Amino acid sequence: MKATEILMNEHRAIERGLSVLERCASRLTDGDAVPVRTLSGILNFIRNFADKCHHGKEEGFLFPALQRSGLPKQAGPLAVMQEEHDEGRRLVGEMSGALDGVGAGEPAATETFCRSAFEFAGLLRGHIGKEDNVLFVMADMRLPEAEKTRLAEDFHTAETTGEACLMKTELLGNLDRLEAEIFRETDTARS
Repeated sequence: MKATEILMNEHRAIERGLSVLERCASRLTDGDAVPVRTLSGILNFIRNFADKCHHGKEEGFLFPALQRSGLPKQAGPLAVMQEEHDEGRRLVGEMSGALDGVGAGEPAATETFCRSAFEFAGLLRGHIGKEDNVLFVMADMRLPEAEKTRLAEDFHTAETTGEACLMKTELLGNLDRLEAEIFRETDTARS
C-alpha cells in the first residue's frame, strides 16, 4: 500500500472520531450529560491516533520527503499543514483543560469544551480535505518511486516501533466502542 493510501485510510478513522466528538459536543450543548470517561476516551483517540501516530508520520516522514523534493517548509502547503496541526493541538489542550469542569457541571467549562470541539472538528475536516485532495496528490506526483517506497517502509517501522502506532488496533477498537456508546445513547434518548 502506498504511503498516501495509508494516510488516507487513517483519515477515515479520524473522521469517525470527529463525528463522535461532534455528537458529544452537541449533546452537551443541548444540556444532556455525557460521561467524562467518554469525553476523555475520544480525546485519547485524538491525541494518540490522530496526532501522535498519524500526524507523527506526516511530520516525521512525509513533510521532510516533500521538502527534499523542493517544497519549502516555511511557506506554502507544508507551512499550512504544520500550522493546522499546531492549532489542533492547542484546541485539544483546551478541551482537555475543560474536562474536570465539564464533569463538575460547570457551564463555562462545558462551553469551552464544546466551542473547542466544534472548532477542532471543523479545522480537521478542512485539513483532511486539503491533504487528501492537494498534498497527497502532490506527493504522489512529485516523489520518485524510491522515495515512495521508503515512505511506506518508514510508516511500517513507525507502526511496529512507535508507541502510539503500536496502540493503533487498541485505539481503533476504543473508537468502535465510543461510536456504539455515543450514537446508541443519542438514538435511544430520542426514541
